[in-house]
Amino acid sequence: MAVRTAEADAAPDVGPNAVDAPCRRADPRRMQSSKKALPRSLAPQPLTRLPVRLETALIFVLLLVGICGGIAAVVLPGSGTTERGALEGLAVGSMLVALVAWSRPSASDVAPLPAGLLDHVGLPSTFDSLVANASDPTIVLDDSGTIRSVSPSLTSALGYTPETLVNVGIDHIVSPPDVASILAMLSATELPSGARTECRVRHRDGRWLTVEAVGVRVGVEEDRTLLLALHDVTKWKALEEQLTRQAFHDSLTGLANRALFIDLLENALGRRRYHARGAAVLFLDLDDFKTVNDSLGHVEGDILIGQVGARLAEAVRPGDTAARFGGDEFALLLDDVDEDQAVSIATRALAALNRPFELSDRPVRIGATVGIALSSPALPTATAMLRAADIAMYSAKGSGKGRFRVFEPAMYDAAAERLQLGVDIRGAVERGEFVVHYQPTVDLPGATVTGMEALVRWAHPERGLIQPDDFIPLAESTGLIIPLGEWVLREACKQARAWQRARGVRPPLVVTVNLSGVQLAGTSLVAAVSLALEDSGLPPELLVLEITESVMAHETEETVRRLRQLKGLGVGIAIDDFGTGYSSLSYLRRFPVDMVKIDKSFIAAITSGADGQALVRAIIRLAHGLKVKTVAEGVELEAQARRLSRMGCDQAQGFYFGRAMDALEATAYVVGHTTINLWVGHSGHELDVIKDVVADFEDANPGLRVHVVGSISDARIIAALKISDGPNVVCSVESDNFGTYSSSGGFVDLRAYMERDGIDLNLLTEATQAYTRLDGKQWALPMLADTYGLYFNKKLFADEGLDRPPRTISELTDYAKRLTRRNPDGSLRVVGFNPLIDFYENSLPIFGHMFGARWSDSAGRSALAADPAWARLLRWQKELIDWYGYEDLVRFVADVGQEFTPANAFQMGKLAMNIDGEWRVAFLATEAPHLDYGAAPYPVDDAAPDLYGSGYINGSVIGIPTGAGYLEESWKLVRYLATDDRALAKLSNGLRNVPSTKSSLRSPELVPDERFAIFLEIFAHPRSGSTPITVVGSAYQDLLAIFSAEWQAGQVTDLESGLRMVDRNTDAHIEKAVRARRRFSTQRTAA
Repeated sequence: MAVRTAEADAAPDVGPNAVDAPCRRADPRRMQSSKKALPRSLAPQPLTRLPVRLETALIFVLLLVGICGGIAAVVLPGSGTTERGALEGLAVGSMLVALVAWSRPSASDVAPLPAGLLDHVGLPSTFDSLVANASDPTIVLDDSGTIRSVSPSLTSALGYTPETLVNVGIDHIVSPPDVASILAMLSATELPSGARTECRVRHRDGRWLTVEAVGVRVGVEEDRTLLLALHDVTKWKALEEQLTRQAFHDSLTGLANRALFIDLLENALGRRRYHARGAAVLFLDLDDFKTVNDSLGHVEGDILIGQVGARLAEAVRPGDTAARFGGDEFALLLDDVDEDQAVSIATRALAALNRPFELSDRPVRIGATVGIALSSPALPTATAMLRAADIAMYSAKGSGKGRFRVFEPAMYDAAAERLQLGVDIRGAVERGEFVVHYQPTVDLPGATVTGMEALVRWAHPERGLIQPDDFIPLAESTGLIIPLGEWVLREACKQARAWQRARGVRPPLVVTVNLSGVQLAGTSLVAAVSLALEDSGLPPELLVLEITESVMAHETEETVRRLRQLKGLGVGIAIDDFGTGYSSLSYLRRFPVDMVKIDKSFIAAITSGADGQALVRAIIRLAHGLKVKTVAEGVELEAQARRLSRMGCDQAQGFYFGRAMDALEATAYVVGHTTINLWVGHSGHELDVIKDVVADFEDANPGLRVHVVGSISDARIIAALKISDGPNVVCSVESDNFGTYSSSGGFVDLRAYMERDGIDLNLLTEATQAYTRLDGKQWALPMLADTYGLYFNKKLFADEGLDRPPRTISELTDYAKRLTRRNPDGSLRVVGFNPLIDFYENSLPIFGHMFGARWSDSAGRSALAADPAWARLLRWQKELIDWYGYEDLVRFVADVGQEFTPANAFQMGKLAMNIDGEWRVAFLATEAPHLDYGAAPYPVDDAAPDLYGSGYINGSVIGIPTGAGYLEESWKLVRYLATDDRALAKLSNGLRNVPSTKSSLRSPELVPDERFAIFLEIFAHPRSGSTPITVVGSAYQDLLAIFSAEWQAGQVTDLESGLRMVDRNTDAHIEKAVRARRRFSTQRTAA
């Protein structure tokens, strides 16, 4: 079919700026209908049709709703990030707009043509009348594609008069790529009803409009005519493109967003096989942006982000992609590059971001840190590439700001460690894992100590002492820097006040505390400083707050106001790292500064040339001219100290004068006496008793002070063994666990000290030796012992006619049954004796002692199956459980109170007999003075009557960690608390625990009552003892505990086979620990 061309006919009057562009073709799937139809504009109009203006108004309202949804997502709490919220809001708006667009006239809206109306166009006047009255622009084409007539409405829509278009080819107003879709309608043998296509038409003024053309074929075969009704969808297309762009571009910078970046990166990785070189991802994180955003406000922060985006777009090559992922994170996608090119572009981007940014009222500098990932078989996906670039960026940031690093596989381990630290740091303040060290500051030239700088360290339970550079950024990013900073402030003020009191008439020391930029931007800082001063009683002039110069670089009126408020409290203000920031000298005028600390990089240069000396001398003179003191940081050489003195520097600090020390060492440094740090597991009243005894020790040793810390768990003791500046002495109330620590070389062998000081091991009872010695080493000394016996309710006994406690297992069983009472429903009201393991103090070591059972043979192997006592014990226990009913006992345990509550079963008269330690005497005296009860040794196996009167022993032990300092002073304290009869008697009287030496049991200062005296006799019995400690401590008992729980629940059928299995597993567990210990010893020796 021929189409009239521009050469054949005169071109219509069109604008000069026409631009062709591709457009969507006609969709054959939308041309499926068996009925012919008229465009709605040619069909009779329904009365319910909305006027154009009202329809437009409705669309505008719905679009406004969508935009408001986006705004609401941004400003309302709980909407997530700004970017995500905005996209969600716009997505809602897009759906509403799409709904209205769907309701516009389309193929489905075309009214059916009355049968035969236009099949024979025999009435031209009727046909012309329909076209002339069409509301939508309408064009009539003949079979050659020539325009035969147009509706008057076309003039208002496209600007053409009918005369300029009639007899002109359709290609003069339709863009060339879209002409084919119109010709397809003309050439189709049968045109579906309501066929439509989208195309671009040229307005008379040269603009291109997007229209939807709905076509209807009319006429006979030899005279085929096509009617095109045009609907202008230009605005809808623009809105669609705008929403699409918003979905894939960052609204603040105009750069690609994460979604588009990932899509482009996946395409680049797919093309990698066609290029000799691969793709690269550069992940950028702005340095100090949070400080700018917090101090200058979000408006200024947004301006800065926009400028960063513009510079990055200029830094990349044509064809590369710059993207913003959100916040202060950006990324660059480089295609077809090698490592050298990627590094070159990273360097260019860093240089661009290092230039000052002009904000509303000041220039600021921020810089960035970059991680680079190059595509490789090891990084096959976009996710892997981004993760690698992110890891490389954090690796670079760990080495300092304003630099880049190329990803290496070894960085994965560091990233995993950093992620774990981020998890561990949450709650570290509450767990007491942070410690404060102190580094001295001295006057020049005399080197007299004038102050101490507080430096926080993280005593990680597994990784030992962690330096601030490794966790302060984590604390800042998580917001934990606020509670951590306030804790450091309180600790430093308390310590400074303690030093002030201890130094007496000597000049007091100033304590310096570092502040984070996050703290300075927070609203609670002034109150926190005021509260720390008030609680400690430290005079405010003895506290100096240090603020880094990089924080000062982004000062605001709020910052200045907060510093003046702090100054109003009377504290000093110092600028740290002076000389490393920007516009440094101007701070001395704008801020209420008392001193500047000259950065150590300048101090290192004063011995290497005249230039370095001149710079430091200029800083000192300028500061003195403004009446500001100077402190030199990082002084490590005598030559540096001498030159600083000659220059007139006021003070100095560094390794030359003293390293950072823990609180005890620092106290010895500034006060003159040695302080020992003692950790104990006791708390409350018990801790007060220990402190009272320690005070006696201090009186006897004037040069020593003991800092007692209570409520220390064994987990914290384990952690402390891994650091070099942990406690000097530790006391655990769980002696069973200590064997594990000693087997790893965690404690000092005390034999040499005991032999030197003439302390005979026979001073200690045999029972305590099991849990304080291992492999011939005396790794701890017993301090107080826990001794277990039988408590019985005298009233319940009298009601049943029982006048003495049971002595044998048979009697215990008989008594238990006679004393038991049930409710009408069969449930247990009073239990004579509960045989369930883990009920209160029921344990396998205690039950094993009752039957004289051995844990191991002479070769050290598990002997549970070989010793018939274990089988007798477990059968007795199971028979008594079955008499009660296992489920009934379980319900009873669930109903009665916990052991250490006033409502426990024994104190409430619901339990006639109970195994417990001697400490229960003190508890009952306080909590249940009305209770009439007795204490006795617990019953023993009928076959071993000579065991009666003895008992199972464990208790508090005291030792010195191998990494502790002041070993001689620490040994003095250990010897006093573990062997001095007066000290042990005082501890026993206050804590109601048994003293651990033979002589202290006879001490006249020991004042036990009748019931407590029973436990002293049990402890002194020659058959009393404890379970053996192995290289796994007493953890081997756990395997038997698991088995016994299954046994008492009726889940074991073959007792002997089960015990043999426990033996095998126990031996394997211990052997594995022995091998691991040998490897550890070998590695430590080699190191």
